[in-house]
Amino acid sequence: KRKKKKKIGGTLGEGERASERGGKTRQEPVAARTTSLVIISTLDGRISALDPHNQGRKQWDMDVGSGCLVSSSLSKPSKMVIPSLDGALFQWNRDRESMEAVPFSVESLLESSYRIGEDTVLVGGKSLTTYGLGAYSGKLRYICSAMGCSRWRPEETEEAEDVLLLQRTQKTVRAIRPRSGMEKWNFSVGNFELKLLPEAQSAINFLEAEMASGDPWRRAKRQRIITEESKEQADNKKNQNLDLVIKVSVPDWKVMAFSTEPDGQLVWEHQFCTPIASAWLVGGGQVTPISLFDDTAYSNQSETDEEDDDGDNPDASKDASASSVYLGMCAPPCGQVAVL
Repeated sequence: KRKKKKKIGGTLGEGERASERGGKTRQEPVAARTTSLVIISTLDGRISALDPHNQGRKQWDMDVGSGCLVSSSLSKPSKMVIPSLDGALFQWNRDRESMEAVPFSVESLLESSYRIGEDTVLVGGKSLTTYGLGAYSGKLRYICSAMGCSRWRPEETEEAEDVLLLQRTQKTVRAIRPRSGMEKWNFSVGNFELKLLPEAQSAINFLEAEMASGDPWRRAKRQRIITEESKEQADNKKNQNLDLVIKVSVPDWKVMAFSTEPDGQLVWEHQFCTPIASAWLVGGGQVTPISLFDDTAYSNQSETDEEDDDGDNPDASKDASASSVYLGMCAPPCGQVAVL
């Protein structure tokens, strides 16, 4: 017999903790630990965790201090070259208002000859940085890169928790003048990948191993559906089984949760101030990527809050930039293009 669902709400206070180095975490204290998270990477390089079973409230927010995922200084009065997150390059013609693909990418430039033409030398490379942080607290445990590792000793009073392994890949190309060493232009593209190391799993093979299953998640519709029965909060009458579909609205910079009922009503939404680059579901010992361009149709109106569909919607201005969000054309500083 199907259990009756009901929305979960609650008011969370705000606190702020800064690690000794490497990044800052804003943590939203909760009465009891959630067992699933929605992890969001935004174009400004920040990582956020939302609690899908508490109206999408922010669990924690981290700035790892590594800057924007996309940046470029390639620009002319009538044209500019814009990098995308996957490393492809596009040329925007201001006069024609058209976008065209450039027949080379960041990878091809890094693998090509270091010199192009008589007055340009290419330098650059790819960097990998891994961050280990507490899945539910967002506290930074270590940072590892080619330069070595920096670790923070956990406090004795802290509870053991699952560890998120966040790996950032950044590719950067710079063109310089060979005689003077002056920079002509540069661009950089990056992305995050996420893995989960459950508390009970051995750390020997955590990078390659399949995460232990035995989870309460129902694997359907590309694993975008959360089915969770609370254990730690079983005594809380507000916590019931929730069936949710998590979706990302690219032009609106929103994460939304819909019910799995036939009407697909909106349960909650969370607005970000910068474009969303990646999204994942974390729960049941697994990490599941969320497609940003899933075209499944759901209602965008809640049962109690119907949107005004007139032309005065302030979010309507974002729709025009939907196709260019991932080409670095976001609000400064991420999408700021310097004219040389």
